[in-house]
Amino acid sequence: MGNREDLLAGARQCLLEKGYVQTTARDIANASGVSLAAIGYHFGSKEALLQEAMVEANVDWGARVAAAVESMKIPPGASWASWFEHVWEGIIASTETDKRMLQASLEVLLNVDEASPVCSSIDNGMSCASEGLFQIFGHDDDEMTPEQAQAVGSFYLALEIGVRLLHSAKPVRAPTPHDLVLALQTIAPRVCENPHDEETVTARQKQVAD
Repeated sequence: MGNREDLLAGARQCLLEKGYVQTTARDIANASGVSLAAIGYHFGSKEALLQEAMVEANVDWGARVAAAVESMKIPPGASWASWFEHVWEGIIASTETDKRMLQASLEVLLNVDEASPVCSSIDNGMSCASEGLFQIFGHDDDEMTPEQAQAVGSFYLALEIGVRLLHSAKPVRAPTPHDLVLALQTIAPRVCENPHDEETVTARQKQVAD
């Protein structure tokens, strides 16, 4: 590998071992076997290097989840609810392996400067994650408008971050794949109600009064 690739590999190692905030430029140089000066030459700053390493790591994570989902067995002709649970089993199963990377990802998101030039790289990484989840869950772009596809992908991304975080930090409070299906089945009819329907309005007013 060249110096740039060595630095990215060293940065990913440091993210796993020390996290985003605690990693120093010296740590990365030692882990990669590359000089400190090379960080500035190739990336401009330690922060830019760490953030690019995180984007790269998350792309790899998405590929692993997709492979895990594909390798899991599901009966032919299964319902979409069964498929939904199946996908979440794959995502949750990867959480323990990627626990440290998840923690580092949150550190990056909380500490990245929005004015930083590399912020666009973070945005691209999240966009790729959103699109990747959209595909993993078996959707077809032709079935939806661009606005719907973007909204669905963003929903999955937000849900994925929250579910993985809970399974990483508080497994006892984390929802199971079945919980997620049950919650959506419970909520969806209410979301799809006509807000101007007289019966719906009356029911809502009664709930508020009670």
